[in-house]
Amino acid sequence: MNINPNDEAAADIDAKDAELKAALPKAEAAVPATVTTSTPATPRAGAVAVGARPDQDKTYQLLRDELSYEANLITLRTSWFVASQAFFFTSLAIALNRSPNVTFALENSVLFPLVPWVSLIVCGATFLAVLSGICSANKVRAKIKELAPNNQLAAQFPQRGFLIITGGLLPSFGLPVVFAICWIMILRKCV
Repeated sequence: MNINPNDEAAADIDAKDAELKAALPKAEAAVPATVTTSTPATPRAGAVAVGARPDQDKTYQLLRDELSYEANLITLRTSWFVASQAFFFTSLAIALNRSPNVTFALENSVLFPLVPWVSLIVCGATFLAVLSGICSANKVRAKIKELAPNNQLAAQFPQRGFLIITGGLLPSFGLPVVFAICWIMILRKCV
């Protein structure tokens, strides 16, 4: 008798599938269908139980996705900013290291006045871009707070405090300021 291993595997899968189908009604019966809350003695007209409106949950999820998107944009802007500053500092260092006399190199370099000024513009643009991202995220947070009391999904994700949010955004705000100070110092020393 010739037994195919694929036939045995298919039979095992069919047996497990039948077991799962038989266990499914038992599992569904054990889980409550809805979440209920205590109701007041005189319910208001149009009152809705917590978690009873899936459109609110969808709205809340969309707002959370938007908040996550804004946070990712701020992170990307900061990462690209640091990479650009590394590029600017490197190009200036290479231009200055061609000559043993730094003053002579600065006076004869085409890159010297250009690189610091472009870097300062990038610092300002990044600062404004991060600021706009934070303003957008704050609007989304305000909308989430509006939904939180009436939304079961919102209750699962509490809002972070001011200190945590500010501490998390400090590098995004601080790095453009620090690099701008460095570039200003370089311009003042060498011009």
